[in-house]
Amino acid sequence: MADQGFIIPLDHTDFTNEGQRTNWCSAQAFWTNENLLLNGTVDATTAKVGDNVTVQVGIQGVTHGGVPGQSAVRHVQAWVCYPNTVPGLADSSLIVHSMQPVNGGQPPFLDLTSNPQALAGSFNPGDYQNPGTGSYKLFNLTPSWTPSAQDIISPNTTAHCCIIATSEGTADGNDVGLFVNNNNLAAIDICTDPHQAQRNITILPVSGKKAGLHEFGFLSGAARREERTRVTVEIQPVRQGKEVEPAVLRVLRSGPYGTLPLRPAASAPRQLRLRQSPHAHEGWLGRIIYEAEEILEEVVEAIERLAGWEHRDDRHGRRLRLTMPPKGLQPLLFQADLDTGEAPGSVHVFDIVQTDANGRRGGIRVGAVVVP
Repeated sequence: MADQGFIIPLDHTDFTNEGQRTNWCSAQAFWTNENLLLNGTVDATTAKVGDNVTVQVGIQGVTHGGVPGQSAVRHVQAWVCYPNTVPGLADSSLIVHSMQPVNGGQPPFLDLTSNPQALAGSFNPGDYQNPGTGSYKLFNLTPSWTPSAQDIISPNTTAHCCIIATSEGTADGNDVGLFVNNNNLAAIDICTDPHQAQRNITILPVSGKKAGLHEFGFLSGAARREERTRVTVEIQPVRQGKEVEPAVLRVLRSGPYGTLPLRPAASAPRQLRLRQSPHAHEGWLGRIIYEAEEILEEVVEAIERLAGWEHRDDRHGRRLRLTMPPKGLQPLLFQADLDTGEAPGSVHVFDIVQTDANGRRGGIRVGAVVVP
């Protein structure tokens, strides 16, 4: 087997398996990769409409079988996509409006063919995200990305997206990784290729003085309309323990809410709902959505006080589930009625997980912080 040479690691633990991806998507929240970053905007994972944003991809050198190899990165590519999250089912229609070539956009890209960037193989977790070691490099992609109002999915007021990246080069004289032509994302499969990555964390500010349901809109289903595959969507509150979930905490501390006394929410949401979105979607979004005439369990029953919130299993009503029709992208709403008595800085974290009929999983991590 050829040396992996380099990977886009998920986090600092992603070296014990030498970059392999055995059962990766079934065991990891792969959509939280910390090596995909946004620079020049609100924070590492929150983009603001109109900002001039640089997409950054961090790549780590690795070895195979404990033997250092020679590796070099030739291409790095990234796309900002609507969060339909099952690997292997993406296509170019999921690329956000502002990056669509037909709308004058262009996905960020880095061509190093004339000057490949060497990466030394390493197993030292201390090299992770440390550009000074020679085995980790943070690549700035061009052109910069400017989010547009058309990227926003109703009823959201800020853009939510998923960043997908791939890298390509050589390791021990062999071609490794993936180079994508013509924005054809059909070959993207983060689950099996360690040279690919995905990240999508959205932080939604929620006023502690405002009552009622807070809504988060997203797309789910099968991206390819010609492919029929029934999927199940679940909402899973993330157990945080005594501290805010680490990936969300790092984002919050680097952004406008970093001065708040951040801590896990003490109270469960009063209600959670997962339902079909009634909002109209115009422009680019309207063209790629295939709205279902029928969704099984169209409105999931609200769970009062979420009985069993403190339990460690999922038999006490902490998980909402919705079964989707077998064709096309569907607009959905996740609604959370948070305790208005929570102190500012209280943080809720949820995973929105989609599973298709073949067991392929994908997800979106959503954080909500109570602000003054």
